[in-house]
Amino acid sequence: MGSFKNNLLSKELRCFMESMKNTDEWYPLQKQLIDKLADEYSIGKYTFRLQIPRSTLRPQGILIDDILYDSGAADEGNECIHIHYDTEDHGHCDNDIRVRNGMNWTQEQKDDLRLLVDLIHIIISRNIISQLLKKNLSTDMMTGVSNQLGFFTHVGEMMSKGLVKDYYTLFFNVSNFKYVNKIFSHQEGDVVLVKYSQAVRSRVSGDEIVGRMGGDNFVALIHKDHLEDFLYQINHLEVFHEAGDIRKKFVFQATTGVASMENLNDSSEIMHRCSMAYQVARRTGQRTVYYSKELSAKIEQQQEAVIHFVDALKNHEFVVYYQPKVCLDNLEICGAEALVRWFRNGVLIPPLQFIPAFESAGNVCELDYYVLEEVCRKLAQWKEEGKDPVTISVNFSRKHLDEDCFVDKVMEIIQRNGIEPKYIEVELTESKDFQDYLIMTEVVKGFKTRGIMCSIDDFGTGYSSLNMLKNTPFDIVKIDRSFIPQTDSRETTKKEVALFHGMMEMIQEMGMNSIAEGVEQKEQIQYLKDAKCYMVQGYVFDMPLTEEDFEQRLVHRKYEL
Repeated sequence: MGSFKNNLLSKELRCFMESMKNTDEWYPLQKQLIDKLADEYSIGKYTFRLQIPRSTLRPQGILIDDILYDSGAADEGNECIHIHYDTEDHGHCDNDIRVRNGMNWTQEQKDDLRLLVDLIHIIISRNIISQLLKKNLSTDMMTGVSNQLGFFTHVGEMMSKGLVKDYYTLFFNVSNFKYVNKIFSHQEGDVVLVKYSQAVRSRVSGDEIVGRMGGDNFVALIHKDHLEDFLYQINHLEVFHEAGDIRKKFVFQATTGVASMENLNDSSEIMHRCSMAYQVARRTGQRTVYYSKELSAKIEQQQEAVIHFVDALKNHEFVVYYQPKVCLDNLEICGAEALVRWFRNGVLIPPLQFIPAFESAGNVCELDYYVLEEVCRKLAQWKEEGKDPVTISVNFSRKHLDEDCFVDKVMEIIQRNGIEPKYIEVELTESKDFQDYLIMTEVVKGFKTRGIMCSIDDFGTGYSSLNMLKNTPFDIVKIDRSFIPQTDSRETTKKEVALFHGMMEMIQEMGMNSIAEGVEQKEQIQYLKDAKCYMVQGYVFDMPLTEEDFEQRLVHRKYEL
């Protein structure tokens, strides 16, 4: 082996080693080193080939097949030193050094060159392994995109350089990914998730980055000029997968919270902003929600409501109001909907300030049972006082579909209060989720066998309306106000009238009753009668009434238009 008595070699090698400490760009440094030593060691041509296969951490692998140095005076027949290495990650590296025309190497020069290449290989290998370890710490091992550490490290570096003011952070969840696992096994579902992740990563460029937060939750840093296009892409993302005899193309959408990177004090605010916007999007069924100070204030207000829930329930701060339902045949009250209100410290809190918060926190189920208990208690009192009660509909959140004993719990409350089941109507909101839809069908059948009527609320605003009507035995369909022809300053179009008449005819053909909710104009009544919709709920007759006012309505049951 050589002794490195050559001062130039020792000096340049030390410089190479020192430079490698401060950069990951080892290949240009290697070229510079060989260029500086070429004349001293009569190097005519240096060919370098490094090949490392693809992996999760290296989706593209590494392939360098290049000429490090070429004097233009190295014939193919000249003496050549070939040095081969196998890398630790199943790759290989080949070095071919050819002497210049008319020159010969001494044995000491050959030994020096071999030792030089050995040392370069060791230093580069350590550098590559170091990069791989860093990548390992910052990469989601399943999908190959950045993990939480990698994402926030990248964002932190950009913040320190003042480059984030033109970027947005996104927190998004793949909509209904569990449908994949209904078609393929969980193992194949993981493969689909990997394909999805790589497809999303292929949509980012430059300083943009995408990271996985776990499950089917992702984050991304996207430039403002690319934001609209990226949002479109993740809401129309196609992934094809084949396993065994099953071939399927999925078109994925996402529920997304978006937040600007402007005026950020520290990186901890990043997730707070976009995840807050995401939670609102998920709860409200919107595809995309943008963070704002107003949104933050509203969320904080709702969180405060959750904090006081237990005490409010214990202190009976929640009060039931009743909005009458009116039969158009005789203009008499034929039912009512129970609506909850919250009086705290003498102040009425609107439902929109606490119901969404309770939905998100999971308190809404307890509140629904409280309302049912109050309604049953009142029905029992009216019966005892000799009043003729009407059927009261009680709203139940979709969260109840996750309960094993939903129907039994409702029945227990009704029976404990001595109420006939015919006086209670369970009101459910249609779901956009296929699994919830199947469960809801079974729930409705369970109530039907126990003599309890069921209605579907906000019909026409969800995703599976027609399927639900076809397969789920609802008694009553509540038509959302958006489908009821309006008679304001604009002309009601023929299409609107035709659509409404078509809905009514379909509901009647299926043997169900209908009720129009949110009716506010007397002129709308004729539209409803023409379409044979004979039950109405809305301000045109009554707003939600207190218990006392509703009791008077049970006495004076007739309305006048």
